Formats: sequence, structure tokens, C-alpha cells
Amino acid sequence: LHAGFPIALTRAHPDYWPLYVANVWFGAHRDDFSHLYQVLREARGYNYGDYSYIEHFEGRPNNLFPPPNAPRRHQLFSVWIRPVQHEHAVHVLKALAWELEDFVRRGLRPEQCDAAKNKARVLYLSLAETSDRLLAYKLDDAFYGLNPGYLDGYLEKVEGVACAEVNAAIRRHLQWRDLRV
Repeated sequence: LHAGFPIALTRAHPDYWPLYVANVWFGAHRDDFSHLYQVLREARGYNYGDYSYIEHFEGRPNNLFPPPNAPRRHQLFSVWIRPVQHEHAVHVLKALAWELEDFVRRGLRPEQCDAAKNKARVLYLSLAETSDRLLAYKLDDAFYGLNPGYLDGYLEKVEGVACAEVNAAIRRHLQWRDLRV
């Protein structure tokens, strides 16, 4: 299942980092840390992978992170749940809609924000594994007009996010009523 909706948020938007931290908690790609992974895979046993994204993600099965050097003027909040057996599809979709609604309504508690920020720091270590990726991020920085650049400011930006900012960004940018599936 793939569900989502467009969002008017890029890396240059002030809400990018708060929503990034929120998304790490909600559905970090290929990571058992995330809430979706815990409630859909671990607790209910529906499927293998449950991920959410605040940026369009090209080549999803082949990449651990959204590939750099694919900048966009508008992004996509999306959830990818795979594989889903036909007999479970309606249940998984209902569970996803409920978890997203609950996430938007409640936001994160301070301890969840802190855990997501810690996880985001760990993810940073894998973002620039090759010189090709480093160059691609620099090109993205030029497109978005970022100074400091995405990787150069990553740790400081994540550290500077307050939980109130995370919850405000969730309420401003995410919704559950108009999912495209």
C-alpha cells in the first residue's frame, strides 16, 4: 500500500526540521525504531515494512534514504506499507488511517521527541557515505538556497528542534482525511 498527499514543504521551509524529527519517530525508513513499524509489524504482524516520508522517494526498494540530487518545489508526505496480503489490505489501511489520525491529533510527547532526535543523529552517520552523495547534497543545497547546507547544518538543526515546534509542524502539514491510496 502506498498512501499520501502533497505538502508545501521543502528543506528550505522553517518547518522542515521539526517535521523531519516527527517523521523519524512516525515511520523512519527501514528501521524498527519507528512507531508504524512497532504497531503494524511488531504488534499486529501484518507485513514486513512500514515507512513514512516527508520527501518524494525515488527508487524506494533500492535506497536506504531518499536519494539526493532529486530536489522538488513541492514534496509528498507518503506512507509505504509492504508487502500486504490481499486479505489484510483493508485492515492495514484502516490501521494506517487510525495511526496517522492519532499522530496528527496527539503529536509527540517530549520523551518521544527526544528519542526521535537521538535516532536522527544516528541516521546522520549514513547520509553521506560516498563522495557522489556528498556532491549531490551540495547540488541540492544550491537548489534550495541552504546555508549552511543540509549535511553541514543537520546535527545543529535537529538539536535545535523543540517538541512544541514538532507538534505545531505536524498539525500544520499533516492530515488524515484526504489520503490518496
